[in-house]
Amino acid sequence: MEAGVDVLGIIDHKWFNSIYFFDPNGIRLELVQRTASMEEMQRKHSVAREILATRTRKIAELQQKKVRP
Repeated sequence: MEAGVDVLGIIDHKWFNSIYFFDPNGIRLELVQRTASMEEMQRKHSVAREILATRTRKIAELQQKKVRP
């Protein structure tokens, strides 16, 4: 806690690191440092839409199961 700023971090997200803190107005901010190579980032970019579509389908399936008696 330097300069009176409480910091949460370093959080390792496996392909980037983050620290979180609040600005003087109470808005949470995140600083990010990429740790993955550019090749890994390009690979993630190429499959991102597929991953999001799969996740969306799984969430919808889980929600349907909760609604059923």
